[in-house]
Amino acid sequence: MKKFKAHILIVDDDDRIRELVRQYLLDNKYIVTTASDAFDAENKIEITIIVEKWSGYFFFVPTR
Repeated sequence: MKKFKAHILIVDDDDRIRELVRQYLLDNKYIVTTASDAFDAENKIEITIIVEKWSGYFFFVPTR
């Protein structure tokens, strides 16, 4: 099983740059999502997060 460092959203209107950065990050064990503009990015990250504190732990629950 692969271990990933983080999940990164790349936003750029240039397909070549977006793909170059995406491939570099994938090669370095990051999870990558891409968007071509701010509207596309907003749609991909538009979630409501419910944060509950319980016994010192935080739980993040996406509602979308």
